[in-house]
Amino acid sequence: ITYKRGNGRIFYFQPGHESYPTYHHPEIQQVIINGVHWCGDARDTYPAYGNHQPLEKIGRK
Repeated sequence: ITYKRGNGRIFYFQPGHESYPTYHHPEIQQVIINGVHWCGDARDTYPAYGNHQPLEKIGRK
């Protein structure tokens, strides 16, 4: 799962439990490497802040 928060990026990956050491599998290590690279690519981006128009009106009828 990936998220963007402010100027940063978050990569969350849960491959398994310590009773089954999946971290030693090359495929799992590649996913982790890709996630780290994706998080590191956020240095040149800046989020757009501001007021956005609401999608619908909320209020009493």
